[in-house]
Amino acid sequence: PADELLNVRLLDVPAAWVKLFVPELTLGKPSGGEWSVRPDGDGFVLTSTAPFVLSQVRYGTPEQALLALDALKIEGLRARQNSTGLEASVEKLRLVAGGADILTLKVNASQPTGAPMTARAELSAQLAALADQPAARGQTRLSAGKAVLQLDANVGEAMSAGAELRLTGLRADGKDLPELVCRLDASQDAAGVIQVKLPLTVANRTPVRTSDIELSATVTPDSEVKGARVIAAKLISQILHVPDLQAFAAIAAPTAPQPAGAAPQPEAKAKPAEAKSDAPLWAGVTGELELALARIVHAPGIEIVDTKGRVALTKHALTLERLGLLLGTGGGLDLSGALRWSPATGRYAVQAETKARDLAVGPLLKALNPSATAPLEGIYGLTGQITGEGADPAEAAAGASVELSLTGRQGMVRALDLETNQYARAGNVVSGLAGLAGALSGNAEISRRASQISALNSLTRQFANLNYDELTLSVRRGADGVIAIDTVRLRSPSLNLQGAGSLAYQPNRTLMQQPLRLQLELGARDNLARDLATLGLLETPPADAAPDAYAALVEPVVLEGTLAKISTTQFSRLLTRALSGP
Repeated sequence: PADELLNVRLLDVPAAWVKLFVPELTLGKPSGGEWSVRPDGDGFVLTSTAPFVLSQVRYGTPEQALLALDALKIEGLRARQNSTGLEASVEKLRLVAGGADILTLKVNASQPTGAPMTARAELSAQLAALADQPAARGQTRLSAGKAVLQLDANVGEAMSAGAELRLTGLRADGKDLPELVCRLDASQDAAGVIQVKLPLTVANRTPVRTSDIELSATVTPDSEVKGARVIAAKLISQILHVPDLQAFAAIAAPTAPQPAGAAPQPEAKAKPAEAKSDAPLWAGVTGELELALARIVHAPGIEIVDTKGRVALTKHALTLERLGLLLGTGGGLDLSGALRWSPATGRYAVQAETKARDLAVGPLLKALNPSATAPLEGIYGLTGQITGEGADPAEAAAGASVELSLTGRQGMVRALDLETNQYARAGNVVSGLAGLAGALSGNAEISRRASQISALNSLTRQFANLNYDELTLSVRRGADGVIAIDTVRLRSPSLNLQGAGSLAYQPNRTLMQQPLRLQLELGARDNLARDLATLGLLETPPADAAPDAYAALVEPVVLEGTLAKISTTQFSRLLTRALSGP
């Protein structure tokens, strides 16, 4: 009774046999293993007495391999079956490449008679080595990192599973990345109700800080619609450090730059979308997601606090119901909107609204770029609307029209750098010396030139730091991507600027890089008017003009360039041309 019932020794695996079942698999060397079976009570035990080894494994087409291994090894295989139940385990499954293990897996499973099956698996992977496999080569910049996954499962009439994934020692593009830990607890009862909890933490070593976020959900069968599900979910977080999350973008391989002098590639034409769909993308699923994010840190000094909202999913609509958030630099923002599907047309419509209140723009911009002076300051309010329609959500969003209205008060603009630096740098000295020379000689022409240079220098300083009491901006984006600037107005005690313009649309450019053209009518009074009058740049006011009326500039001001770098060439030429006039 104690003798072995069976010994099996596999001397080789013929390649032709392998090709019959897996045509894409090639083995370069003889492969084999050894097992024995012996009695165990009223059952038996199967054990491996030598590892099962597949050598020089290649998987893929003759032209392109997807997987290339020195060996695949299964060590310590054991299975026990008797009247008490079933037990099985693999001590270690190994993928070997470059003379080292790139992935190992340990598995244990058991099922007592009449009871659910339980299983546990532990996986460890060297991520940089896996990324060097043919299927992934060149797709990532990972140079180091380890993944450890632990999984526990209980499978029966009711099921449950728990898992933990830990990513450590990650390095990409020459930078160390934070450690990531993700846990999963999931269960399904006999009635089909699924409960899921998915917490995630990101721990940074330099500086020392941790981000957390957790998704929990209950999925219940819909009692009214067969096969449909109702979701009740919640997304919560105490603190999220956005730079630590963005750091993982370094893992992705960079896009190959276009060769110098190469002609720009035409945009790929989108495949024509279906005119209508028979059901929305979320067909068979309804429910809601509650958001509660306590603190989101985008950068030092830039925080969003107390973000709360609700996403509702109904039969025909996905609705964001008032997502509210507060900025740590001052002010708040409310978002709401919906993506609706029409059964009559089979098409999608998107509609969204946003409202901002009391936004302190200066501290926000300063926090974004601490080394530079904020180009804009003031307290702002904003309202916006987005509407679009399409055969799918992406088409509805891409062709959506956007209307925004921005109002600011009690601020400063530092974005207008008049290109008259050759005069501004020495303006005070030149005007002072010229004024002294004119006074001593009695030469009126020298005195006039001195006054003009002094006025130009004063204008350069005033426009470099342009104070305002009120700023209004209204813009519209059409389906073609062009942004029409319908109204822009800036008003202060000495200046009134108002006009319109546009931002043209050029593919593959950010909003800040799109070509700008803005034409403004300028009115001045007080010191600003006196400086412009000294240069002969103000129109003669009407006879019936009020004493405190703004005097108009002789021609409109045209601003060009981009939002990232506004060009004041036309206005600067107008100012400097006045110096060369009679």
